[in-house]
Amino acid sequence: MLEIIRDSYVLIEQRRMKEMAEMFIAGFGAKLSASFATRMIDYFDRMSEEHIIAFLHHMQFVESMSRLEDLVDLGKIEVDTMLITGAMDTIVTPEDVLAVANRMKKCKCHVEPLCGHFLHFEDQSVLQHYKDFYKQISL
Repeated sequence: MLEIIRDSYVLIEQRRMKEMAEMFIAGFGAKLSASFATRMIDYFDRMSEEHIIAFLHHMQFVESMSRLEDLVDLGKIEVDTMLITGAMDTIVTPEDVLAVANRMKKCKCHVEPLCGHFLHFEDQSVLQHYKDFYKQISL
């Protein structure tokens, strides 16, 4: 993931956002539908200068973050929480998500077997897990 982020900086500096989006999709979005990938590429290609700068800052933040626990004491989170990840996610691996879930007091974790990082766009049936979780905790 960090290699793709670092490679994208040159493309962002040169405002070659379409190529940057294509690189991201190749690296992280192999399971995206062709129509969604096209929409994503078009979105990045038409980004305003303000959004490009915000995206660059987000990427710099992601790169600088070594571990979530350096920012948050996960053991102090006491609310019911659900984490969902894709088994083929190469950005935030299922192992990373499970490690976070295990450090939280009331956390459930679901790994969607046929999805990657963009799991909500890859398989919208994933949303049912949220519905079921919210029903369960609101009883």
